[in-house]
Amino acid sequence: QSTSNISVLVNNAGIYRPAAFVREDASVWLEQFETNLFGAVRLTHMVWKQLVSQRGAVVNVSSTLGLRPIENTGAYSASKAAMNNW
Repeated sequence: QSTSNISVLVNNAGIYRPAAFVREDASVWLEQFETNLFGAVRLTHMVWKQLVSQRGAVVNVSSTLGLRPIENTGAYSASKAAMNNW
């Protein structure tokens, strides 16, 4: 068990796989949501109690594509929009 204290968590991991919607299959969406959203959710859950006890903070790094998607960014933009609204 670690004796270190966690006072800040920065969720910055992400992947981007540009593709036209008609060429994307579910695996493209799953991979990006798994990394860009669920990775951050899982990690935050793991350290939440310690963050609360330290009066810490969580910083989620997103993208402007989560607010305004462009062509060939459907899965990525949706995963970042989900993070923006989490």
